[in-house]
Amino acid sequence: MHAGRRARQAWSRSLAVTDVAAERDIERLYGLPLGEFTPARNALVRDLRKAGRKDDAEAVRGLRKPPVSAWVVTQLARRKPKKVGEL
Repeated sequence: MHAGRRARQAWSRSLAVTDVAAERDIERLYGLPLGEFTPARNALVRDLRKAGRKDDAEAVRGLRKPPVSAWVVTQLARRKPKKVGEL
């Protein structure tokens, strides 16, 4: 697992997200095209609320769309992890 993924997982745990599925959903959010982040996050918040998971919904609602520079690095790390390691 690369450092970026470990950091996001630690961050999701610090947000008090209570299960692995929610962590996977958060991981998926950061893999989306940047313009899709906010609508997908909001849909995840709605789904969590409908499932009665208010605390998880609030934690996810607090996630902010990453700056372009961070998003680019994340995409590079996902697609070319060996190249990122070389840097």
